[in-house]
Amino acid sequence: MSYNTKYILSYCNRLGKSLRVEIQLWDYVGETFILVNQTDYLQDQEGAYVTSNIDGEYDPERDKNLIEGGSNPFTLNYQNDTSEKGGAIRATFADMEFFEDMLFNIDDLATSDETEIRAVFNYDNQLEWIGFVTPDFFNVEITENPLIRLTASDRVGVLKDVDYPILSEMTDKVRILDIITNILKETGLELNINIVCGLYSDQFEQYSGDSEFEAWETNNPFYDTWVNEYRLATDLETLETMNCYEVLQRIMNQFNCLITQYKGEWWIVNKFDLDNGKGVRFIYTFDGLFQS
Repeated sequence: MSYNTKYILSYCNRLGKSLRVEIQLWDYVGETFILVNQTDYLQDQEGAYVTSNIDGEYDPERDKNLIEGGSNPFTLNYQNDTSEKGGAIRATFADMEFFEDMLFNIDDLATSDETEIRAVFNYDNQLEWIGFVTPDFFNVEITENPLIRLTASDRVGVLKDVDYPILSEMTDKVRILDIITNILKETGLELNINIVCGLYSDQFEQYSGDSEFEAWETNNPFYDTWVNEYRLATDLETLETMNCYEVLQRIMNQFNCLITQYKGEWWIVNKFDLDNGKGVRFIYTFDGLFQS
């Protein structure tokens, strides 16, 4: 099972750059409206159109539906956790608006699942952002040609309501990177993790390869630093823990870093490296597997 695109809007900005918004549904496959005759569609007792599954398979050429955007089809927003420069956590969310029609309407979008509908934005044919449509943050105008307004987010904010899940034994130690991957999984987004943090400690294992890089350029402090997860507990008897947002925020502050989503991936960047505009990037999968 996977997310498949049901609705798609392709357009250009004033510079002629190709932009594309895709609204994806979990495990979506094509549907067809049932015709009563050549002009009327079958409706149920509540007036909703009755559809049927075609063949159980997703065909992108057949099952994508074109939609029409409003004057601001997609607006990406950034929100720092504090008013300080950079902050530690920069959440992202998007405002979208599209015209309603028979195929794209408020009834079809109704769901209580916070990760069922996913929004994907591409800039110049490159992935720019991914987020989940918030179920209780969309509305439709009551007009002749109504606009549906949607809000999607990276769900970083929900981490405030999620207690950190301790997964190790009392005597074990885990990498800081493991803690971060455990937290980011709670958003529901399975994105690569990029780390740029030029900190170095003599206690880090030295890079043994044949390279011209300095030691700080060949070691990743988030991978080389170990900690006992039970330090995150606020009560060792009940094993109550800090919430995931607070843990993530404290880690970012400890390493003088900022975390945000960029180009459809998580980025953790040291603020000193960010100001200098350079650093060594380590890339991991969403579950912490080293890539490059």
